[in-house]
Amino acid sequence: MRQKLWNLADVLFTFLFYYVAGLTIHEWAHYTIGTALGYTAEAHFSWFGGYVLFHQPLTLPHVIAIGIAGGAITGAFMLLISVFTSDWEEALVTRFFFPLQFIYAAHEVLYLLGYVPLWALGTLPVLWVAIIFMAWYLWPEEE
Repeated sequence: MRQKLWNLADVLFTFLFYYVAGLTIHEWAHYTIGTALGYTAEAHFSWFGGYVLFHQPLTLPHVIAIGIAGGAITGAFMLLISVFTSDWEEALVTRFFFPLQFIYAAHEVLYLLGYVPLWALGTLPVLWVAIIFMAWYLWPEEE
């Protein structure tokens, strides 16, 4: 019982660490790609989310590039960690977050283009898809 509690605490701490790290990397990627394309921007963070505010209007190709950058870069980072880590807790958590980030990247671009309302951009719809994907990804293979 004691070991199960330690494992649970380890998974929860790892989850919180990668949640905050993923949020930071996600917004950093938007900010970095935007400033590399010549825009002035400022990033805002809270414990529950963040956003990057650009001070000039964005062109359509730049909206797509900046919108995809957050989820794609963070998702790739989490995917690499999940593949190369030997820690099972870290692998479990990053395998949860990497599809979430990739799916969120697509939602974010659709939101920025006006095709998805703000409520659909939230974490809950994306979370369901990520849980389904994670269940498929972690499901034991039949012999």
